Amino acid sequence: MAWLLLPLQDAPPGLALFNPSVVQYGGSYYAATRSLEKKQIGEIEWWLSGAHLCKADGNQPSFKGSSCSLFDPWKDRNLRYRDCIKPPLEPGEKKPKKQRDAKGIEDPKLFVWPGKGVYATYNRKPHIKDPKRPLCDKFGFVQYMSTVVYDGEPPGREDPWHLQAPVQLSAGQFSKDIYKKDSRYVKEKNWMPFIHEGELFFTHSIMPHRVFKVNVTGIAVQQWVSVARELLPDEFLQAPKSHMHGGPPVVLVGSSASGTGKPYYLGVMHYWDMPRMPGARAYHHYAYQMEAQPPFRICAVSKELPLRRYDSTIHAGVKANMWTRDINFVSGLQLVDDNKTVHMSYGAFDTDARMLSMTLTDLESHFVEDFDCSRSRVVKVGAGRGKPGKEAAAGQRGAAAADGSREHVRQ
Repeated sequence: MAWLLLPLQDAPPGLALFNPSVVQYGGSYYAATRSLEKKQIGEIEWWLSGAHLCKADGNQPSFKGSSCSLFDPWKDRNLRYRDCIKPPLEPGEKKPKKQRDAKGIEDPKLFVWPGKGVYATYNRKPHIKDPKRPLCDKFGFVQYMSTVVYDGEPPGREDPWHLQAPVQLSAGQFSKDIYKKDSRYVKEKNWMPFIHEGELFFTHSIMPHRVFKVNVTGIAVQQWVSVARELLPDEFLQAPKSHMHGGPPVVLVGSSASGTGKPYYLGVMHYWDMPRMPGARAYHHYAYQMEAQPPFRICAVSKELPLRRYDSTIHAGVKANMWTRDINFVSGLQLVDDNKTVHMSYGAFDTDARMLSMTLTDLESHFVEDFDCSRSRVVKVGAGRGKPGKEAAAGQRGAAAADGSREHVRQ
């Protein structure tokens, strides 16, 4: 087991790159990262996020001296994107001690689609077409997906999954199962992609465990919902549902690599709390094993993963402050070396890009119980028509490609 500090070049200088999502592909390592700058403008503290893509050639995830560039699928295509503005407080709503709003791409995550290439998912606030109507509607954040490296069909043979512009992900007609009618400022984050039999799926939530199959327009066309309360640790279950989240992309462990001889999907989930003081979040991560076919139930959960926490004797010189020193956030997951090694890339303290590297055997030893899908209960299975549901359509207001001419979420 090894803890690595990824020496990612600051881009621009002085702005830390953190929350890395690292994948190996085609003889190179790629890392998608986030930067964050905070600016006080009037009464609002603005969190200005940026996404960056770094590349290192070779068979080791050493990014020393590697090049990092801004990752913005809209600017790359000369498209203009206007992030919506958080709506004002409603009458009677309690005013927070500090008002915050956000702008830009947050937490890009990379995954490999065998036979096609490297893709990224990320979240940002919905695009506003009409500058005279700048306020966010129902949704405060939405998820997008882009092609990063494509090696699929040769030129002249069109592959609809060779995405030419960002595609917005949507729960579609399953929105009514997820969002309450009076929901306000919904934040869609941490959709966890995985490939099953050559098609794209996402784990949308952990509690309940909701899995979507999506079409090329980004809309969910089928869902499987299950509950695995008996498998989740007590401390996880004690957290509010709003504190339970997924994390990096999900990866397939084949039967030849699996310790049980059975194939499964490997994922990482987390919850957060504030045990030290109000406002200072601490994140707790757990690996889980999901069955390798529908209904995609969770079948085993690990004990808390050993991500290194802040230690002044180890992290001397780290710019962690009192609010962020308990933050670890897993953004990347991949199996390498013929599925023998697990690379788990994560951000630490909102300043560092780190990686936990271990053998698959070592990771499997962290699971506290045997692989048993019967302890997860299926509560819903359904198919949709591949169109946005009323809740999603009302909240997104056409937030797709920002050129106003080609929309990838059909309204």
